[in-house]
Amino acid sequence: LESSATVSIEPSTDRVGGGASPLVELKGRAVRVAPIHGSVNAIESALREGELPIVCRLDEQGLVFSVRTLMDNDVAAICDRLGALLAP
Repeated sequence: LESSATVSIEPSTDRVGGGASPLVELKGRAVRVAPIHGSVNAIESALREGELPIVCRLDEQGLVFSVRTLMDNDVAAICDRLGALLAP
């Protein structure tokens, strides 16, 4: 990914989003991927529509992956998919 995107780890705030505590915020970390080329909207769509759907947030600086619920093998799958989508 290094040659096709800028990758950074940043502080993040996630919301519980339901139940008795819909507005509770949880501090954590997120990985931001800012592609050098290509549309973040197209990349995000391709991630969602794959055999294994990968969901991330979009903002003005790129794709944002919350790592709160990822398992070790999820990281490899996300990196493989991003690598394939970002390849020149």
